[in-house]
Amino acid sequence: MEVAVKISEKSRTIPCGASMSSSAISDLSSFREYLDNRIAGGDAALSPEQALSDWRDLQETLMSIRRGLADADAGRIRPAGDVLEELRARLTQ
Repeated sequence: MEVAVKISEKSRTIPCGASMSSSAISDLSSFREYLDNRIAGGDAALSPEQALSDWRDLQETLMSIRRGLADADAGRIRPAGDVLEELRARLTQ
């Protein structure tokens, strides 16, 4: 028995008993969209390994940006001018 899973506009089947979390399906959909965009942009010769590595790097970058925005929202940041002023003071001592 197989279960149909919709990823993008195409359906995929997964053997019954195999489970995919909603985050895994979301990741697959995101990766598929990323690949589609890369291929449409002329990267059709991109190896699967390089595509996966690039996508993981992109996901890591996006996560870092989200963490930074969360820090800003929570007030855990300092203005760059203040930090630079402090560094100048330390370096000129």
